[in-house]
Amino acid sequence: MLANNFKKSLLAANIGLALTAGVSGVAVADSGTQVQEDVEVIEVRGIRRSLEASLNTKRFANSVVDAVTAEDIGDFPDKNIADSLQRISGVQISKDFGEGSQVSIRGTDPDLTKTQLNGQTVASTGWYVLDPARRSFNFELMPSEMVSALEVYKTPQAKLDEGGVGGTIIMRTRKPLDLDSNSFFGSIEAQYSELSESTDPAFSGLASWKNEKETFGILGAISSSERHTVRHQGENYWTWGNGVAHFDQERERTAYDITAQWAPNDSWDVTAHYFTTELKADNQNSNYLIMPGRSTAAIDATGVYVSGDTSTPVTGFHRTDGLTDADAVVDAYYREATMETEVLDFQVNYVADDYTVSVQFGKTEATGGTDREIGAQWGGHSDAEFEINGSGLGHRWTDIDATDGTQLKLMNDADMAPSWSRSPKYDEEAYFQVDLNYALDAGIWTSFEAGFKIRDHETGQKKIASNFTNQAAFNGKSVADFNGGLTESMLPESGPGLTVDKFLTPDHAKLAQFMVSDAGVEEFEDRSGYSLLEEDHLAFYVQGNFEGENYRGNIGLRHVSTDLTATAYDPLLKNLENTESDYSELLPSANIAYSLEEDIIIRAAAAKVLARPKYTDLSPAYSGANATLQQINQGNPTLNPFLATQFDLGAEWYFNESSLVSFTFFFKDLESFVLPATVTKFVPDADRPGDWTVTTKENGGNGEVKGFEVQYQQDFGNGFGIVTNYTYSDASGEDKNGKQADLVGNSENTFNISGYYENDLIATRLAYNWRDEYFNGSTFGTPDVASERGYVDASIVYHLNENIDISFEAVNLLNEVEHTTAGVTPLTKFNAENGRRYFLGMSFRY
Repeated sequence: MLANNFKKSLLAANIGLALTAGVSGVAVADSGTQVQEDVEVIEVRGIRRSLEASLNTKRFANSVVDAVTAEDIGDFPDKNIADSLQRISGVQISKDFGEGSQVSIRGTDPDLTKTQLNGQTVASTGWYVLDPARRSFNFELMPSEMVSALEVYKTPQAKLDEGGVGGTIIMRTRKPLDLDSNSFFGSIEAQYSELSESTDPAFSGLASWKNEKETFGILGAISSSERHTVRHQGENYWTWGNGVAHFDQERERTAYDITAQWAPNDSWDVTAHYFTTELKADNQNSNYLIMPGRSTAAIDATGVYVSGDTSTPVTGFHRTDGLTDADAVVDAYYREATMETEVLDFQVNYVADDYTVSVQFGKTEATGGTDREIGAQWGGHSDAEFEINGSGLGHRWTDIDATDGTQLKLMNDADMAPSWSRSPKYDEEAYFQVDLNYALDAGIWTSFEAGFKIRDHETGQKKIASNFTNQAAFNGKSVADFNGGLTESMLPESGPGLTVDKFLTPDHAKLAQFMVSDAGVEEFEDRSGYSLLEEDHLAFYVQGNFEGENYRGNIGLRHVSTDLTATAYDPLLKNLENTESDYSELLPSANIAYSLEEDIIIRAAAAKVLARPKYTDLSPAYSGANATLQQINQGNPTLNPFLATQFDLGAEWYFNESSLVSFTFFFKDLESFVLPATVTKFVPDADRPGDWTVTTKENGGNGEVKGFEVQYQQDFGNGFGIVTNYTYSDASGEDKNGKQADLVGNSENTFNISGYYENDLIATRLAYNWRDEYFNGSTFGTPDVASERGYVDASIVYHLNENIDISFEAVNLLNEVEHTTAGVTPLTKFNAENGRRYFLGMSFRY
């Protein structure tokens, strides 16, 4: 990895310092540089000032842009960037374990959202073995304190990187020459989580210095946090398994940032930026299941079947047949995972009298995946009662006491043997770009821009499986031999009367030690899980910027080309095979803003946009195997990119410097997109080789996304204010045969409202974020439709004095249950409970 020794030195140098959220900031123009001299620069301190800065960015941008600026990120209970973005109109987020994880813009798949750090890609991976390799950013890796501003581009410009059919998000970090010399900021915080009943610490710090001439500066920052996460989830995969899951994860995230900036005169500006973040996410998942697919006995359905589905009963009694395969099981997995991302970036800007040249180059690397995964199934044979009607999921064995470890036997037959594996992943990109801006005095044309960018991207994964040299060592073992204690009460919010209250879980660390010492772990590479994707990207663009008496805008053209090589083992797993593909596209774009009055702006935009399929969809490797159902996933390296033509038309009324009413209509004509497809083919599974059902990907037909956004923001002048927006998005598509297809990530209706009160002593905020149901992909061949959900968050900050603040924040005050149905019927598929979280903190600035 990059600069490991340097990172250790940085840790020692930055302990006790802190990240700034309240130092002076600047509004950001849509070019991604500091706002030019004709735009007011706002000092960002407090809720109202940060909202003014965000409006300033939106108002003076040539594209359709929204922003979240400086303290607006740190003041609200936004513990990652996705949580901050959800307050922007047209933005919808999905949450994992109570935190924002994926961002969708205007009804498109989250994987069609381009996310950058200071205009460049950030490599990232996931911790879960089944996590798809995405192009979208893993927001769990980025502390919100590290970011000075977020920009959301809903319409593109030729000079912006391609890749966002939905839109582009750019995270901006701070520079030392923008801050006062000897700026210091520090914070400490305690977080209490209801479900885990644990209190976890966090701290952050920043120090920034520049010389008296303000020609050289250096900034260093650190952020560290811990979180004990517990989630309870009801699950229904009829007929494979149905039950309740207890997920427990210990997270430790540490991030460092250092920036050196040299500007010897008005012409030169040189910046070197290093950023790294590490997330350790060790977790255990224990799932209390009834497994109808392992029993030949009849199922007594005491309730009616779901309409249109005669294979899945709603309520009833599951009979055991007492055969070899257990049908009452605690399916338990333990995973150790560490994700690390590094960025090393250099930027050189030269400003002459009538032109500017910018050169930016660097590299970003990430490692992750699962360092160790241990799986085992415990239980036996039992009749069971079940209820999967309505929004509840209830399952309870009648012949086995799940709190008695001696009754939960370790399964050790062919289909249910313990397992030991690893799934390392990596992701990296090197880039080089040159941008030229030449000032013009030619009628309405004010400047001409041109540039090129080269990107080499590589992402890969391996799968390490294992055998046990002494398989018989597991015989006769039970949970009592590896007692990990009882769970908390399961599903207190959404569980019906039949839900098991508590069950015993194994101590996975003790089991792992037993595997090494007694069972004998013998690792080998499972070649079916090997994958390597290599992409070479080249882009050129030209863009003209124009301005008249009441109008301004830009028009441009971007040409992009991609060469892809996908490498995996052949069907017999003997030799590596390469699959190559390439494509190129011309992407025109135009943006215009017309000032109908001084405070009323009419905007129009049109563009052709492109986004590439996620890496998992391109990878020919196998993943997500279910040996019981003989189902597995495999990508398709010959996929074409997503393409769309989009139009925007809107009006904005800035009726004072901190208030706005706006309306925007948007339309996206999808020329191609990616859909799941099912085929039957030979799969070289180690235990069950043969013809399996393989879920792969194919390019779909046409589709469209259309809708509108309404935004209202006002400072009432007496300390009170409101920020609210509503988005309507109608998305539809067809597969290649003309059959209707659902598009991932689209909620037809989204609503956000935040109210605040602020004076010299306190700053308070209350927010409600709501979205209706959306298609969330498929699991085991059936669609997942996430039901409507809403979250209430609150915060209060007390200004003890000019330098010290005390804060209290609360997340998910409604204790929202994340409910998912099977889509084709109202049958419940998941119920996830994440609980409330509370934060108490103190910050210091100087």
